Parts: sequence; C-alpha cells; structure tokens
Amino acid sequence: FGTYTKNTNEVISLYSGVDQLVIGGFSGMAIVAQVGQPYGAFYATDLMTDPSGNVVVDPNSGLPRLSTNPVYKGSYQPDYIASFGTNISYKGWTLNVLFDMKQGGKYYSRNKDLMDFVGTSLETAYNNREDYVWAGSVVENPDGTFSPNTTPFHPYDYYTSVIPSGQHLIDASYVKLREVAIGYNFPSKWLAKTPFGS
Repeated sequence: FGTYTKNTNEVISLYSGVDQLVIGGFSGMAIVAQVGQPYGAFYATDLMTDPSGNVVVDPNSGLPRLSTNPVYKGSYQPDYIASFGTNISYKGWTLNVLFDMKQGGKYYSRNKDLMDFVGTSLETAYNNREDYVWAGSVVENPDGTFSPNTTPFHPYDYYTSVIPSGQHLIDASYVKLREVAIGYNFPSKWLAKTPFGS
C-alpha cells in the first residue's frame, strides 16, 4: 500500500506594485512570496558564477566572490510526499512496515552554518585544511571575459568570513522508516480459561 501527494503552486500576484514579499529569513537569506515562483521561495547571497556556471574568485586571494544580488535557491515546498508499506501475515504472525518519504524542497541548515564556522563539518577538512585552488574556478578579466584561476585560497578565511548563506540551503529530501511492528495472534483455545478469552 502507499500514498502520494503533490502540491504544484505558483504566486500569481501580490498587492499592486509589489512583486516580492518577505515572509521570513535569516542573515543573507530570505523566504519570500515571489511572483512567478512557488510560495516559500528562498533568495540568498551565493557564490558568483560566470555564464558557464564556474565560480568566480578574487585574483589576489583566490577566495570566491559573492553574488551582488540575492539568487533564487529553490523553495521549501517538496516536489512530492509519499509513503509505502506492507502488511504480511503468516501462521498467526503479522509484520507491518511503513516508510515515509519527501522528495525535493530546500531548508536552511543553521547546524551546517555553525559547523562550517567552527571547522567541524566534513567539507572544512578537505585537503587536510591546507590551501588549494577552488575546483573549476575562474577570474574575471578587465574586458569582462574569464580565465582559469590558479591562485589557491585559505579555507579558514572562506569558512569563517566568506561563505554565503546560499551555501547553507540544502536538499530536504528523505526516506524515513516510520514504523515496524511484529505481532502474533494466539489461538483462542490458549486463552479460553484466561480473562482474555471471553
């Protein structure tokens, strides 16, 4: 057995002259009702990228540059919610199993934010915390073109003072084991002379 729920929505309009209404948020990140987007859209400062999606870095420090305007990072609305399970019976024994799942959607992880800052997250230990060149990064040339970057950056500086809020918005998908139940139906003759047999 199973269930499936999908909610497709879009903000059509707000009051006159307004395209975006902030309904919550955190430093560098806002949850908004944005015309043309699903309700509960995330807009946040993020890494600056070139037209090909490569991260743009500072040519002197090698540190990523940040977007000048908030970037749409998705919505907290999931693509769908579902559940599935089974109920099996055999010779008096029963087994019930139920899984829940949610696919899609984003959420802001304050835990990730703090763990990055104090250096306890896995990503902060990359390259043994030694300087390295940001993979696939580019630098912007005076004429507006981009060239491959060769300047390494210091991870401590990035995780303590540069990393933008957009990097703490993570996938909210999950599959969860909700319930496991094992039962046994005693034969009625076993209980006939007990208080449970009537």
